[in-house]
Amino acid sequence: MLLINCSPAKKHSLDSIYEQFRNPPAEDLPVVYWFWNGDMNPDTIRQQLVRMKKSGTVSGAVIMAWEGLSIDYLSDEWFDRVKFACGEAKKNGLKIWLYDEIRWPSGHAGGHVLRENPNLRARCLAQEIHKISGSKNVAIDLPEKTVAVVVSRRENGRVKITSWGDWSKEKNGAQFRWQAQDGDWRVHVFYEEQCQFKPSFLEGGYVDLLNPQVAEKFIELTHERYFQEMPEYFGSVVEAIITDEPGLYCNLKPFMINPGAVPFTPDLFDKFYEKKNYDLRRYLPALWENIGDETAAVRADFYDFLAKQFGESYLQPLQNWCAEHDIQLNVQPVHEETMKYDAFLQGDYFQVMQYSDLQGCDEVYHWDKSNLTPKLASSAAHLMGKKYVYCEVFGAYGWDLSLSKMKAISDWLFVRGVNRLQLSGFYFSDDNSNWRMEVPPSLFYQNTQWKYLKYFTDYVQRLSTILSQITPDPQIALYRPNLSLRALLSVIDEAEADSLDRKFNELANHLFDSQLDFNFVDDQTLISRAKIVSRTGKCPLLRVTAGKGKMDFKIVLVPFAMVMYEGAFAKIQEFENQGGKVFWFGDSVNFLLKNKNSSPRGRVRVLSEPLVGKNYFQDKKNLVKKIKEKIITDVFVRPENSAINVLHGTVAGAEVYFVCHRDSSFWQGTVSLRAVGVPEFWNAENGTRNIAKNFQTENGRINVALNLAPFGSALIVLLPVDSNPNQTTTPIAARKIEIGKQWKFSPMDGSFPEEIRTIGSWTERQVFDKQKAKAHPHFSGTGVYRQSLDLPDSLFATGKKLVLKINDVRDIAEVWCNGALVGVRCWQPFEFDVTRFVRKGKNEMEIRVTNTPANRYMLVPQNYLFGEKWGKVMASGLVGEVSLVIKF
Repeated sequence: MLLINCSPAKKHSLDSIYEQFRNPPAEDLPVVYWFWNGDMNPDTIRQQLVRMKKSGTVSGAVIMAWEGLSIDYLSDEWFDRVKFACGEAKKNGLKIWLYDEIRWPSGHAGGHVLRENPNLRARCLAQEIHKISGSKNVAIDLPEKTVAVVVSRRENGRVKITSWGDWSKEKNGAQFRWQAQDGDWRVHVFYEEQCQFKPSFLEGGYVDLLNPQVAEKFIELTHERYFQEMPEYFGSVVEAIITDEPGLYCNLKPFMINPGAVPFTPDLFDKFYEKKNYDLRRYLPALWENIGDETAAVRADFYDFLAKQFGESYLQPLQNWCAEHDIQLNVQPVHEETMKYDAFLQGDYFQVMQYSDLQGCDEVYHWDKSNLTPKLASSAAHLMGKKYVYCEVFGAYGWDLSLSKMKAISDWLFVRGVNRLQLSGFYFSDDNSNWRMEVPPSLFYQNTQWKYLKYFTDYVQRLSTILSQITPDPQIALYRPNLSLRALLSVIDEAEADSLDRKFNELANHLFDSQLDFNFVDDQTLISRAKIVSRTGKCPLLRVTAGKGKMDFKIVLVPFAMVMYEGAFAKIQEFENQGGKVFWFGDSVNFLLKNKNSSPRGRVRVLSEPLVGKNYFQDKKNLVKKIKEKIITDVFVRPENSAINVLHGTVAGAEVYFVCHRDSSFWQGTVSLRAVGVPEFWNAENGTRNIAKNFQTENGRINVALNLAPFGSALIVLLPVDSNPNQTTTPIAARKIEIGKQWKFSPMDGSFPEEIRTIGSWTERQVFDKQKAKAHPHFSGTGVYRQSLDLPDSLFATGKKLVLKINDVRDIAEVWCNGALVGVRCWQPFEFDVTRFVRKGKNEMEIRVTNTPANRYMLVPQNYLFGEKWGKVMASGLVGEVSLVIKF
């Protein structure tokens, strides 16, 4: 017998949490991007909203104007349709999110901003460089819109700026004249050029988001019109608005969009002087090449300025407007995957995301398992005290996206701190040759898997309910070396910055794959919101205030920090001097930068020898080993497995662990947790809870036996107890009976005659026992497999459990036995308890297998903007052995 002695108050609170988990609130369902790509007939709008509500798959829809839209965006008719949709959503108890643009990125109002004021087009600052050797008279014809000329000299491989001039007020056709002395000289000519970036599907240009007039006009054309047309829905039906991937689109070398240029706005130098207290023009060459010790200061100041100006000019007005109209702003940042593009396109991620009421990120186009974006988004949310972390996901994954893969990707997101999903998407129309489905799949009625989508959304809804309520408990504050990357980031040579990005990404993933969870921190967080908390008899904590809450870290890990702000470095040194655990990795600190607004001269302190602490490492494995020696490690996995990640938090006095397995094999082992309690498995598929069958308490830890399916997961909740519980269950004996490999097979839609098939994909031709079965490479839908089974009396002894097991299905299995539905499985394990359904003697077994729409879309020609052909022939049907397992 297992006795559990829980505190009454905590038990009641945890039971309340469980009831929410078992019957989760509708708001924890995903929201879905609803692509308006057709004629937007009101009757169809009404029908689709009713269908969404009846499906129980989403809490609301993001109305998004898309390619194929037959009404003019931002026209009276457009606003009439949106208002109508809000009214119908209200009737159905659904929420509406507004998407503030037609397609992406946000800010241009479908080109209307520039049509009303062409001077608001985005601009870049480019450089033309002239090499001068020896003594001579120099005359250089200056490009149109030249703004500055700087002269520099090369001495012993170093750049020395000797003079500079403001040319912004000179007329076109001006010349730069100069008498060069002996030496190796450069004349740097800086001029304004038009940004060549174009929003998706539009011929016009993009807007200058550093200019506050853009946000003013953008809000007037979109936000204000929405409110004027339907004020009654704001704060009730309309709960949020998305601004998607606004950015400073210069220097996009892969697309040859203004390569070697930086963002520019007409009053950039004046605004920069206001914020930084020096004239940037003198130091412009530092953005392109190394001018010495001052380089780090200039580059740090410039990208910090971009972030501040971008935030204050564009994002803050949007956030303020949303607050004034009782809705929330969801910022989906641009290309935050790397620190390099974070700097180029928005200046600084943490500064920008302070304006997002609802933290946002995306995981689209493909599943990049090394991507740090979801961890970055959740880190920012934690540091800023935000409860929800949204992720837009599944857009452009293609028609072969299965519910099984959707679950695997969602688990991967949730274990990295995401706790709400934005599905991409539901398409309004799929039968108009005039539109392009650029980012399939549609997860709506057009998809063969539509009737099963609720199995997926029920699962993620329960995860959202529990994981949005936990207080996260990462032990490591992982310093993000933004300043070092900016110091290395030359506009024309990105190799060193790319190398730092790659090494940092590898280190962060190695930590996570070693079951060491962390939260990213930046310089400004350490300077302004971190303090050291002493503990009697224990090492101190580094505490970061986060909104109304706090985050406590036992370890600070500082990797690749060649350059740091003095204030951030001083805080880390103070933590280490007081006994805090600090680990240094990779490049050591060579430069300290004074964080003040003044000339670069004297701001950079060059260290006579690199500064590192006593715990300095160059090898990732040795680092992980030492960290685990220095702290009571949160999670051990035995046998070791780098494909297992763990999220840990607390709720209602209980420890919660979400374990995610991102590999295609089965895994059996033990997870050892830094806590004591009775472990329960909370099943997010069906809302049940069960005490673990095998666990032991040892040295203040609980060791839980765990079996994980391919890309499987487990939610473990430790019930607080006053004792050290243990439980061992004798393994269940099992015997397998193979089922015949030949099945009667027919399509549910009757598109071809019934045939005999064996195990294998229905896309392939089969020849067996003098029989033939045709290949059906373009069939997408439900294929029905039927077989009669004769079961002997001996199988029906008391206590025996009969399980139908299918080794592999592509993609969804719905099992019927003797005319009764047994169950549905959309992912591994494909096991079905048939004990109550089988009978002695003859049994009729039917397995309905549904694949993705990919095969069908091989026959659908479409003109895709990005060149992908989304249709492809995918293995489909019963592709693995089918057996009956007797457990006793």
